[in-house]
Amino acid sequence: PAPAAGTAPAPSATVAATPGTARPALPPGVPVVYRRPANPAGTITYQPRVLGVAKLHFVDAKAALDTWITRSHLAPFSPLGGVVWEEAAVAGDLSAELDRGPAAAAAFAEPPAAALNPKSYAAWSRELETVIYQTATLDLMTYPELKLASAPGETEGDFRVRIGERLREKRDAEVAKLKAKYAPKLQTLTDQLRRAGERVEREKAQAGHQKMNTALSVGATLLGALFGRGLRSTGSVGRATTAARSASRIGKERADVVRAEENAGVLQERLDALQAQFDAEVAALREPVAPDALEIQKRAVRPRKSDIAIGTLGLCWTP
Repeated sequence: PAPAAGTAPAPSATVAATPGTARPALPPGVPVVYRRPANPAGTITYQPRVLGVAKLHFVDAKAALDTWITRSHLAPFSPLGGVVWEEAAVAGDLSAELDRGPAAAAAFAEPPAAALNPKSYAAWSRELETVIYQTATLDLMTYPELKLASAPGETEGDFRVRIGERLREKRDAEVAKLKAKYAPKLQTLTDQLRRAGERVEREKAQAGHQKMNTALSVGATLLGALFGRGLRSTGSVGRATTAARSASRIGKERADVVRAEENAGVLQERLDALQAQFDAEVAALREPVAPDALEIQKRAVRPRKSDIAIGTLGLCWTP
């Protein structure tokens, strides 16, 4: 991997320039910039480097990735005066750290002769394009279940948090679908249970009324017998027959009450079972998922070769 921005290149493949004092004269065709020193008030000696700024196009249809990224390559010179792009410090856009002129009272190291030749930079640009295509990658994290991919520069921790948010949104939508699915069934059973309860009350009322009528009929029959008309008279026989019929209806009304209560009990059991099934499915959907337990896939995406664009390349004096 390329060293981080600001990392000094390995000395084995490069050569240190001989420190000088005055700023070397450069021909008009050599683009030159100055990297801003961290401490402008200190003693500053600029070292010659080559800065190449490239725009890279990363595309991955499966991850819905299509993005352009700017990368700056700050490379040292080799002992023979070439550029060691493989040892370049790679960073993002460095334009905010560059100046058009040097710091005051700064000293300059002597650049190699090739750095003074404008034609060298065209060759170095082609070399950088080749190195970028061979080595540059974009680390991509994906979560296939949601077809999510990390954004450029997004950390794994932030990506996991974003996945968690999307999972909660998805599960909230699934809970809403479950409610829409179960609501009609629950409402139907609730209405049936309400009507069954009303029937139980009606049957109880009818049974109570029939019990009262029977008691009155029996009482009237007994009173007629007590006051001398006798059970054998036509009226007494009719009242006795009515009382007997009323007594038999009591049993029927009681049976109706029992059946109505049993029907209401069955409906209540069905409603309780359906509600329990709904609650269990909702609980399973809302079971929390730890961000660290998410199975993230990682792979490296290479830039499109035809889209590599070297926008800026020139001599960069680096403190």
